[in-house]
Amino acid sequence: MSIGRMVNDGIEVAEFLRTHLKKERIVLFAHSWGTVLGVPMATQRPDLFSAYIGAGQITNMLKNEAESYSMILDAVKASGDGKSLMQLESIGPPPYPDIKTWMVKGRMAVMFAPASASGRELPNVFTAALTTPSYSLKDGYDLFAAFDFSTKQLYDEMMAYDAGRYGATFKIPVLILQGEFDLQAPTNLAAEYFEKISAPKKDLVILKGETHTAVLVVADRFLEEIKTKLRLQID
Repeated sequence: MSIGRMVNDGIEVAEFLRTHLKKERIVLFAHSWGTVLGVPMATQRPDLFSAYIGAGQITNMLKNEAESYSMILDAVKASGDGKSLMQLESIGPPPYPDIKTWMVKGRMAVMFAPASASGRELPNVFTAALTTPSYSLKDGYDLFAAFDFSTKQLYDEMMAYDAGRYGATFKIPVLILQGEFDLQAPTNLAAEYFEKISAPKKDLVILKGETHTAVLVVADRFLEEIKTKLRLQID
């Protein structure tokens, strides 16, 4: 398992969907870890896609992790939660030697993310998967087992990721949607990356008062921005 292999898998899925949906091109939407795969997919095979949409856009993991840690540390300090602050300071700033240590920071990013300005709460995707009628208990087990396996296999490669390696030229329209208070993929880094991009059309939308999971919390706003910015007919 590698990023390159997963990019190729993604391209195969896109080729299948294009045929299955009887469309010459389809929209590529990527969120968070998905953007690690989405950028190379979009730059390598622009013939498959009508647009690239990134949310929680990851650009350079070395810069991303340093900025993310600083933002989370500030949020934990502001909360007054001494126990969490001690735990976060005990692991120190990245890089981290293993996935287990990194996940401490990841949990803090979720715990101390600001509430959505919409007043809505983040749906629990893992609970949803386990309670969906079409999922069996084995499917639920496989979901968690796969997450554990893949994160361990891809950890070192993921931490070395730099979107700049794929160049800054896109042959398709690019839309980046970021939550204003994204503690996991800092919006200022996504904005810096956006400025370097060359594309037939490009837009950056900052969703005020939202975080890394805005795509799940305010999905209606996402869809409206996509329709408006890319002028796509999406139901």
